[in-house]
Amino acid sequence: MNDENDRLRLPITILMNDGRERAGDLIVNLGGTLERTLNSDAKFILFSGVDQVEMLISKSAITEVQQRKATKPVALPDGEKANQSSPYALLGIPNTATDAEIREAYLLKAKAYHADRFANIDMPKEVQDYTNSMSRRINEAYALLAPKKDDEQDIINRPAA
Repeated sequence: MNDENDRLRLPITILMNDGRERAGDLIVNLGGTLERTLNSDAKFILFSGVDQVEMLISKSAITEVQQRKATKPVALPDGEKANQSSPYALLGIPNTATDAEIREAYLLKAKAYHADRFANIDMPKEVQDYTNSMSRRINEAYALLAPKKDDEQDIINRPAA
């Protein structure tokens, strides 16, 4: 399918035609829903069992699908802990990262937390606040770590007249 960051896992229980019951996650594109996936023209759904093994299941083999509550909630760091991390830790890179590694890590994180990714998703306010805060912090971290352009270096290093 797509990159792991472009996926949403919907916890479901499937009752198969042969009587077996499977618990796991329906994997859909970000912004997808259970109803849209089951009513689409696709003949298969992407399913991840409790063992985290992904498989395609034929819709014709399914008798019933029940949506479950998420088994473990996402733990969001509190404000104080989130603000204490270094820009390197925030971007998930070592202190010895090169300019290219810094930029690559920034682009991955910025994409993951960008507001446009969540525009069509109805999220709780605290999750929206968290994603907005992370996006702002990622930009600030990159601003601190990004290599200065030559023009900026000349102005900074130029002696005062």
